[in-house]
Amino acid sequence: MPVSVVIATTLRRAVASQSVRQAIESVRAAGPDAEVVLVVNGAPPDARPAVRAPELRVLHSPTPGISTARNLGAAAARHDTVLFTDDGRILVGAVSPAKLLEVASSPAAKATPGQPGK
Repeated sequence: MPVSVVIATTLRRAVASQSVRQAIESVRAAGPDAEVVLVVNGAPPDARPAVRAPELRVLHSPTPGISTARNLGAAAARHDTVLFTDDGRILVGAVSPAKLLEVASSPAAKATPGQPGK
């Protein structure tokens, strides 16, 4: 079962490129159909991320706000399993649906964690 990772970004954080690169590496480890959907939110319309990859799709949200960006990313996601993160979190290891379901089924789980960006 493939996974879509949705990242909301303003492209202003120094860690944004690192976060996107690591998300791409994580989805590559998850399988060939996994994807990263980067939603540029609150940035100028001509703003582009420094990272390019076949697994990366870039969307622009004309309306600012994290909820708007996540909703846009979820609507554009090609897969039923969606992981939301932002440009200040670094994904660690492969993002697999099995791992996400394991974390989500834990009574203590509130979210799937990443590592704070540096």
